[in-house]
Amino acid sequence: MTTYATLTQDIQDWQEDDNSEFVANIDNFIAMAEERIFRDVPFMPQNRFSNTGNLSSGTATLAMPLGVRNIRSISITVSSAAVVLQQRLDSYLQDAYPTSATTGQPKYYSIQSDTSLLFAPTPNSAYAYEVLAYKKPTGLSSGNTTTWLSTNAEEILLFSCLVEATGYLQQPEESAVWEARYQTALSSLQSEMMRTLGNENTVGV
Repeated sequence: MTTYATLTQDIQDWQEDDNSEFVANIDNFIAMAEERIFRDVPFMPQNRFSNTGNLSSGTATLAMPLGVRNIRSISITVSSAAVVLQQRLDSYLQDAYPTSATTGQPKYYSIQSDTSLLFAPTPNSAYAYEVLAYKKPTGLSSGNTTTWLSTNAEEILLFSCLVEATGYLQQPEESAVWEARYQTALSSLQSEMMRTLGNENTVGV
């Protein structure tokens, strides 16, 4: 397990650099490292996110929940039961339902833009909905001193930070070393996550 204070000190110690300009960029190294890990392993359970609310009757769109990066599923409640909607391209929805005046129980959704979801047919009632998605969790900082990564995957976090730090320092040979160690740790973490997903998908089979 590592903390924000420990990680920032480790980056300085491993790079043997306490120059003020380097130190001032450590938060950037951490943020970029976390972003990279999220892109490489977005399906980690701690990245899961649920957003609930009600669709507006007569309105075909819904604002994309803040922070969502990848949608897992969208469902609406009909007669106390969850009905999972099918994802389609917005062009498919527009072809099938060319006018938003066509209302009914939504069957489909599309990602209209990075800020908007589109439903078809247009909801004829204020259906309760649930968006299951992945979002990047709050990162490590002086105000958030531990995260799931810092607690459970400290090696991959450190190696990713050192890749960023050596890139900043223009040290390609060192960067290659840390990149190799990052890839090894990443492979291990991905395998662990795939086992978790595999266990979930076989429950009850």
